[in-house]
Formats: sequence, structure tokens, C-alpha cells
Amino acid sequence: PAPCTESEFLAAIVHRFREGRRKGPRDSLYGRGCQARQTPEMSDNTPPSPTVETALLAPARAPKGARKDTMDLIAKVAGGRLVRDLVFLPPNAAIDRRLRAPIGETSDGDIVTIEAEVDGHTPSRRIGAKVLPHRVRLRDETGFLSITYFRGHEDMLMRMWPIGQKRLISGKISMYEGMRQMLHPDYVVDPAKGEAPPPVEPVYPLTQGLVGRTLQKTILAALDGVPEAPEWLESSTVKAHDWPDF
Repeated sequence: PAPCTESEFLAAIVHRFREGRRKGPRDSLYGRGCQARQTPEMSDNTPPSPTVETALLAPARAPKGARKDTMDLIAKVAGGRLVRDLVFLPPNAAIDRRLRAPIGETSDGDIVTIEAEVDGHTPSRRIGAKVLPHRVRLRDETGFLSITYFRGHEDMLMRMWPIGQKRLISGKISMYEGMRQMLHPDYVVDPAKGEAPPPVEPVYPLTQGLVGRTLQKTILAALDGVPEAPEWLESSTVKAHDWPDF
């Protein structure tokens, strides 16, 4: 069958990314998507708006406060500096943070999201040649959890973990001397502000000097700048191939 136009191809990709089901050139959408387009089930709907293509071919921008060479580093892993290059970049792994459990129901090795109250601090101190980490003790109705930091300023940690307030955290549980602990949580947010860790977090390829959170923010900002594209396939075609709709 004849190949898709670029605007059709780019429009087709947008919502599949938004739904978290990444498709791209390596998955041969030009072949798979256009074969469906050539079937008798092809819709007569208006073609995707050219503004979608314009948005995807626009230059991507680094988040505010990022280092000056951020886009140079991103171009190394994404293959370019356009919005299209970022939304086509596939994650190489994902972290599932959907497990939410009380402290007492977690096990060694769990990646879990927990809401608990800050119970106290044990600041870092030196004993001879050994430097003990800063520990924050959390509690809920089922038990205690030690949050451990081997680096970090005490004043900053005190502000980050105010005693008596609740925090929503996400990270990996480990055991130390028979007690549950979490080393340097991946996320620490205030549930009173409506904040929450992502349920599933994509992990993208990186290069030296490029931080994962910076790349994630750049990709999300790029997606936010792309308008929704209309569905141009018949619903029967989408259903037959088990594709997400636009």
C-alpha cells in the first residue's frame, strides 16, 4: 500500500504516547497504520489538522532552570531537537509505583508508595572514621519506616520532613537490622497539596550530564504543546487491531 503522509503519521502517534502505549518508526507504523488506512473500512473524516504536524516539527525547549547544554545532551539520546524527536523516544524500562500499602504490609524489595506521618529525625553524626546517615522516622497505624540519607544537608531535610506532618513517598523497601527502611526515596510529596508520584514512571536512556527527571520534564512539556488529533480510522478498524483511539 501507499505510504502515509507525514502529517497523518505524526498525528497518529500523538495520542498513543498520551495513552502510554508507545509506537514509532521502529514499530513500522508506516506499514501497519497505512495498511489499515487502505482497507475498505477507511473513514472519510477530515484529515488530521496540519497544526499537529507543525507542533511536532517545532523545536523542543528545555525546562526552566536546566543547564545550558541540556538540549545538546537530549539530542544525543533522542536523535534531534524537535518535539517529534522527544515524543518518538522510547523508554527502555518502566517503574511501577501503583502498589500503595501501609508500612506493616510491605516486604523487602517492594517498590511501594506509602503515606505516613513524620515521627522524628536522627541527624547524621560521625563516630570515629564512620559517618552515620541522617534518618527520618515515619509512622502509620501498622508500624515504622526509616528514611535514610547518606548525603543531604540537615536543614534541608528538616524542612523537607516536618515533624507531625504527613508525606507521600515512593521508593524501594529494604531491611536493615530487622527494620524496614527506604534509601533516598524517589519521590517525597505533600499529600495535602494534592501531589502524588506517577503511577507508572518511564525510564529513558540517558547520557553523561543528563538527569532523568530533566528529560522527563522536557518530554512532558513537548507533549503538552501538541494539540489533540482527530481519529481518522473507522472504529471497527481500531477495534480489530486493538489500537487505542486518538
